[in-house]
Amino acid sequence: MTGSAFVISRIVDAPRELVWRLHTQADHLKNWMGPKGFPMTHCTMDLRVGGVFHYCLQIPGGGGDMWGKWTFRRIEAPHLLECIVSFSDADQGVTRHPMGPDWPLQTLGITTFEETPDGKTRITVNWSAYEPTPAEQACFDGGHDSMEQGWGGTFEQFLDYLARVK
Repeated sequence: MTGSAFVISRIVDAPRELVWRLHTQADHLKNWMGPKGFPMTHCTMDLRVGGVFHYCLQIPGGGGDMWGKWTFRRIEAPHLLECIVSFSDADQGVTRHPMGPDWPLQTLGITTFEETPDGKTRITVNWSAYEPTPAEQACFDGGHDSMEQGWGGTFEQFLDYLARVK
């Protein structure tokens, strides 16, 4: 069964090595990662194959906490991060999406960092359902507009943070 991948890309005015650090170090990630308006209250990073980026986002309006984790499958610094992405609990257990019971239990996230000839960096996020059921694949395929909004806000926060640290 194949569905459609979600792909979003932005070119940022910064060298790839800096963009890589901001994507792979907890001290930076906690300042920008996540949809706009969802502050990160917990962030740990074990950047190695088999390691985990574990985080907690606070849902606006007193909606509680939303935990997530990325388990790294492939790391090619400063070019590529590949990981299995899932919702989580405080103990890094895999959980269902708190508001979407048909959301895939796991997704495959591949982020690439490409130097442009003018010294900028193209960041591309390619996300697909990982070993989904038919219902999970349909939910994922139907969620692209929501993912566009969430990742769009995340990129906005990244650009704001990048401007502060450059």
